[in-house]
Amino acid sequence: MIAVTGGDPDLDRCDGYVVLVVDPVTGESDCYGPFVEVTEAGQEVMRFREEFSLREFDEVLVELVRWHRR
Repeated sequence: MIAVTGGDPDLDRCDGYVVLVVDPVTGESDCYGPFVEVTEAGQEVMRFREEFSLREFDEVLVELVRWHRR
């Protein structure tokens, strides 16, 4: 399981979650989602991390980010 804020319910209030992928080598970034449930987004984070690890792209950053509608 991936913790977004460490369990503070006030900080976790949002409209959903997105998965942010950043490659510091190329400067490219992508965002996937939104996901309604944090568990679904967390599973996607783990899937991306595993995929990049297998391809030896260890420098790629994959993070779970809260999403807010305006």
